[in-house]
Amino acid sequence: MSSQDWSAILARNYAEATGAKRNVRLPSDRHISVEGDVEGVTLSLSLTAVTANMQSDSAAFEAWALALKAWCGVRTIAVDWHAPPPADTPSWRHYQRFLYRAQRFATLFPDWFRVIPQEQLAVSRILRCDSLVLNVAGKTADLGSPPPNSEAALERHLLGSEVFRAAFGLTRLDRQFPVGLFNGTVARGSEVFSGGKSAIDLIGVDGQRRLWLFELKAGRNEGLGIVSELLFYALVMQDAVRRRFAFAQPEAGNRAAIGPQDVLACERIEACFLAPNFHPLLAQDRIIGLLSGAMAGDDIPVHFRMVRLADIGIAPEKQVS
Repeated sequence: MSSQDWSAILARNYAEATGAKRNVRLPSDRHISVEGDVEGVTLSLSLTAVTANMQSDSAAFEAWALALKAWCGVRTIAVDWHAPPPADTPSWRHYQRFLYRAQRFATLFPDWFRVIPQEQLAVSRILRCDSLVLNVAGKTADLGSPPPNSEAALERHLLGSEVFRAAFGLTRLDRQFPVGLFNGTVARGSEVFSGGKSAIDLIGVDGQRRLWLFELKAGRNEGLGIVSELLFYALVMQDAVRRRFAFAQPEAGNRAAIGPQDVLACERIEACFLAPNFHPLLAQDRIIGLLSGAMAGDDIPVHFRMVRLADIGIAPEKQVS
């Protein structure tokens, strides 16, 4: 069956399970094509899909693999892709991040997900670097007020909201926690992942040694790519707590309210999708349940949850400006 067939099956199964008809479909074949039947499918990813922003639906292979498993009952899923030529460019660093995602996703779901051919993972710099270091927040100045009703405005509103902190029992909260990965030292030329503006929207800690990660979406941004994005952040923080990734030494006077020592002191991770509304395929906690189930027994357990802003007393259309 083709991608079009699978899109029709997703829509039909969603309607049967929820009683609602929604236009749920896979990304364009130009980016992710799906071939196979319920016994097994292969996701073939384009060059664009493995070097694009992971939060876009056309690059979120983990989200679509989970959707096919959760909503269509596909027994096994394989992923293959077109690799870019080696080069020290931003797209190559996006590709390195993709390789990490593919390898980690395969270890999460070894019974039903695999990479073909496995040799494509061999160029992953993570497998060859002796010292992997995450960057930390610097002395970034406040850049002024963000556009009204934007995700940046929502982020700042939640940072100062006692209602938000109380809803999750947070003792401290911070924003834009960096997740750039480097080889040996944080410096130009040693990048492993694309650093730039890659950061966790909101990060918090509570009194139970839990690390809270929040991925925010505002307005009508209801893409399924939110799954791949938050999963990536959770995996990176899990590897940091495991000491697989080290942290750079924070500078004196940095802006961070939560630093490396706070992350390393945590014993479990709560990963929270936070938005006014979500993609239809996140209904019934099918995808969330697969993720949480796969990571519940880890040495650093990760629990995923999906929270609508209105359910915790936040009305962004009235409060965010």
